[in-house]
Amino acid sequence: MVSLKLVESNRAIIAKIYIALAKEVDGEFRKRSGAIKNRIKPIVANALFGSPEIVSLQGGVLRFDFGLTGDPGPQIVNAVVESLQIKIEKTRGNANGISGGITLSVQPSDYSNLLTLPVAMQALEIEGSIPWLEWLLFSGDSIIIAHYGVEYGAGLGQSGGAHMVRLKDAPFGPFKVNSAFSGTIDNNFITRAMSRVSSEIKNTIIGAFK
Repeated sequence: MVSLKLVESNRAIIAKIYIALAKEVDGEFRKRSGAIKNRIKPIVANALFGSPEIVSLQGGVLRFDFGLTGDPGPQIVNAVVESLQIKIEKTRGNANGISGGITLSVQPSDYSNLLTLPVAMQALEIEGSIPWLEWLLFSGDSIIIAHYGVEYGAGLGQSGGAHMVRLKDAPFGPFKVNSAFSGTIDNNFITRAMSRVSSEIKNTIIGAFK
């Protein structure tokens, strides 16, 4: 007959089990973080390229409203994708369980990575430039230029689809960001695109450990 005598309390044994598991989990998180990042990048890129705002900047009303002479979409999307960071919070174990995990962040809250892009400003035909990307991200439905509006037509302006005219002659005005695309610091085309794929990103992270 064999008898066993436990010299440690149940709580101490449980703590040792959780500590050992935490070490294994922490190693898996660190080993897989690079692969997780690579899987999430195309999800973020596709969400942004498919957003109504990026599509409109390529050749729709936003391109005409802002007088854009090129497609800013690729630079914007690339900057957001490259801002993606994965932080491993050290996994720890004790008698109460395991804590730690992965924190994913996309897009700095000050938007400096976007506002410093060359495409964030559009040079005007006469002189000066306009901070169109800042307007799109933050101005909401506020009036930006009170005494001017937009007139649309083929061949008009530097974008080839519209130009600014004095308010009395403008079919649309005063000038502001089109309400279908306007944004604020907490609710803009980037936050909306990320919200649409949040479940896909979550499932991708989970799937990386299966």
